[in-house]
Amino acid sequence: MILVIDNYDSFTYNLVDMLRNFDEVVIKYPDDDSLYHLKPDAVVISPGPGHPADTSHLMRIIDFYKELPILGVCLGAQALYHYYGGKVRVGELVMHGKVDRIQFEAPSILYQHISEYSEIMRYHSLICDEETLPN
Repeated sequence: MILVIDNYDSFTYNLVDMLRNFDEVVIKYPDDDSLYHLKPDAVVISPGPGHPADTSHLMRIIDFYKELPILGVCLGAQALYHYYGGKVRVGELVMHGKVDRIQFEAPSILYQHISEYSEIMRYHSLICDEETLPN
């Protein structure tokens, strides 16, 4: 079972649709304490608004499930970076509705049907500061 933490973002359901191809998916909001009674095989933390330092819920969830594989998308990735000591800051370029190209460096079952070089749409103003990359 995959636990998806929905940070109140409409993109979450795109992730859920994709993940349902692989396993059962349970969706919980970060402030729903019932999520701590689940025994998932993996956790996905969705996109959402705000800075990861603005909520203790995501830090608590990561701490509780840190022994499991955790995939963070947008805010979820920033929350993981913040949890492990990295700094999340406002980027020099705001990237709301901007098209960019991405290259996947390693194969993954998650994007096996997506071109190695793909155009993506970016929606963020925060970045993970490379100089504070945790070990």
